[in-house]
Amino acid sequence: MDNKLQTFIKVYELKSYTQAAETLHLTQPAVSQQIKKLETQFDCKLVNTNGGKMEFTEYADILYQYAKANAQQIDTLHQNIALKKQKVSFGMTLSIADYYFPDELGSFLVESSHESEIVIGNTEELLELMKIGQLDAALIEGSYDRKCFDGIAYRQEPFIAVTSAKEQLDKEPIDLQDLFNRSLLIREEGSGTRKILEDWLFLENESVNSFKHIVEVANFVAIKNMLLNDNCISFMYEGVARQEIKSGKLRKMEIESFNLQRSFHFVTPKNQHHPLIDVLKSKCIKL
Repeated sequence: MDNKLQTFIKVYELKSYTQAAETLHLTQPAVSQQIKKLETQFDCKLVNTNGGKMEFTEYADILYQYAKANAQQIDTLHQNIALKKQKVSFGMTLSIADYYFPDELGSFLVESSHESEIVIGNTEELLELMKIGQLDAALIEGSYDRKCFDGIAYRQEPFIAVTSAKEQLDKEPIDLQDLFNRSLLIREEGSGTRKILEDWLFLENESVNSFKHIVEVANFVAIKNMLLNDNCISFMYEGVARQEIKSGKLRKMEIESFNLQRSFHFVTPKNQHHPLIDVLKSKCIKL
């Protein structure tokens, strides 16, 4: 923006050459000179001095409205350019990244002129990164604090028990108590998948410690390979094991009173907006 217009805005708002000069770190003669140059440029009188009192003409009023609007447009332009240059950090849980990655989101991020990065972590890790300002948004499976985050549910998926296809049961659905003589393969602390299981067991007055043996595994590929052994069980979203169930390597285990559906959420820090994140959110809503 023209420096003369910036000076004029300050003079008009402060109604003083002296205060405008102090605010802009200029000398008073320099401020007066810039106003005179504007009067010459637009061929009109902007300021009259009557008994030491500054009075603005109707031309000054018109110029101020224009200059102020122009300054606001310049500020908006700077903000938009800064946003364009800013790297966008987008998180996903391991399950979503490996088995539910939305194709539309991937294509959009690749084609966008924004620089972006995708961070993979469990639900707890992603929420913590958003709290400290290191992540702009995330696709998560578990619950989140609505006081700290805004979120929308964009997909529902069955949450199932999975075991080896070689496992032979006398009856199904199996009673919960009959599960506890098996080894439980479970994700690490902080995982949304683990939290869903723990919450359900709590409602049944049980916990993961009710199982004969617990093995924590931070990767579903490893969990599914380990499930090929007899007498193991794990819990996951249906899509995670869909291919292995279809090929006959694993199977869904039916359990009494166990019928869970859980939502995936697009989550952002509370009241935070970014043009690219808003577009990603709108694409999730349409999935």
